[in-house]
Amino acid sequence: MVPFTRRRLLHGTVALVAGLAGCGGSNSRSSTATVAAPARRDDTGSVPAHQMVRNPENRVPVWLVNESDRTDDGTTRTPPPHGRSRAFVATAETAEWLRFADVEGAGAARQFVADTDFETETVFLESRTVRACHTLTLCHVSWTNSSVETDYGGGYRDADVPCEVDDEDSVTTLIRIPEALDPESVRSYGSGWSSSGCRRPRPRDDEATDVPDFGPKTENGTVRTTTEGR
Repeated sequence: MVPFTRRRLLHGTVALVAGLAGCGGSNSRSSTATVAAPARRDDTGSVPAHQMVRNPENRVPVWLVNESDRTDDGTTRTPPPHGRSRAFVATAETAEWLRFADVEGAGAARQFVADTDFETETVFLESRTVRACHTLTLCHVSWTNSSVETDYGGGYRDADVPCEVDDEDSVTTLIRIPEALDPESVRSYGSGWSSSGCRRPRPRDDEATDVPDFGPKTENGTVRTTTEGR
């Protein structure tokens, strides 16, 4: 049996109300206006092209110099930030203010940015800390003109990787969003992380309302944070 979607249920309710009101044969529309939420885009089934750079010294490995710290000769003394940070690179000129720590993967990240077509693409940088003995995988990305949401999964690194349980690394993910976004319009960010690895994204409001099976739950296994503003 095909499950009812929320959209079909709403359409059925509207038709029933119209019939009871004796307006079933009318072509007039309601004067009540509804403002639709901005359509959320994602890459439908996979994550966008991206690069991850990890710094075992727990300093952000890739960062964008603040506009207030930029000089005419291109130099800056701005130290790399610590902890969580986000930035957009929407033009080749902005990309010149990216800085890279001397760590493995920095060269590939530079080339990744250089290969971006800023006429149709935007690079979103997101940095976060992760336990030194844990992995970090980008699972899902979605966005609107005013928001970006990401989901990550993690597990344990291979046994032959040297690490200390209590240490933390810093990881920057460079995500090539296949759309030319205006960084000034993006005001909301959301990020989730699951210790159980990547899981299927939850269905949207206009999809089937049957309860989906996301697999076994883990105690305190999922964390989500949302930030409004810049």
